[in-house]
Amino acid sequence: GFLVSSDQYRSYAEHLASYGYVAVLYDKVENLSSTIDDETSSLFVSEIINWLESPAFQGGLQTEAVYAVGHSRGGKISLLAAENDKRIGAVCLVDPVDSNEYAPEGPGYPSAIKSLPTFSTPLAIIGGGHSEDCIPVQSNYKRFFENASSRALLCNVKEAGHFQYLDKTSPIQAAVCSEGKVASQAVRDLSKAVIVAWAEIMLPQRGAKTNLKSQLTVLNIAVEKWLKTNVFQNADVNFEVKGF
Repeated sequence: GFLVSSDQYRSYAEHLASYGYVAVLYDKVENLSSTIDDETSSLFVSEIINWLESPAFQGGLQTEAVYAVGHSRGGKISLLAAENDKRIGAVCLVDPVDSNEYAPEGPGYPSAIKSLPTFSTPLAIIGGGHSEDCIPVQSNYKRFFENASSRALLCNVKEAGHFQYLDKTSPIQAAVCSEGKVASQAVRDLSKAVIVAWAEIMLPQRGAKTNLKSQLTVLNIAVEKWLKTNVFQNADVNFEVKGF
């Protein structure tokens, strides 16, 4: 996310690692007065994949189908990276934000949504229905799903605020984007389940290549079971799929 430390997503990396994935977190050196543009930021993702292919890892890592996951601006950057690097085999956007009046299009800052009609990589989108208090509707998660032309999954957590996906929210973040009625722990737990499930279904070296509709049905049933048994009863979630 924009100026959000990778430590705020550590539990997500640890959850992926518990399923056997090599998870990489990274930070960019930037601040409000000196930000790195989106196109350059997307190239960092490819550079990280190049690093994982270096002799230091002795060819022990599979990089032909990388999974890119990003929150907020990081979602947009993950999508831009996948557009230009075919080693990325699946993408998951967590409450992504595209260009808008606060972060307008311009040199180095293209719209990711506008590129979606020609984007073919499998795309999962997790969105917070309560995030519209700080995310312009024309650039939020709904617009990403509406414009997706690849196989796509939308998980709409209707009462989730934009920063409730983070491991810990700062007072400034809480002031900018309010929290919804659902508990933050529930938002994180559900998001982690969807992130892992999408990787297991879509990455060729991990999941099945056929019968994707039935696997998505299993995912939906599993989430419904989670909702019924979870103590946070205010979690209101619905799923949509397209491109199958």
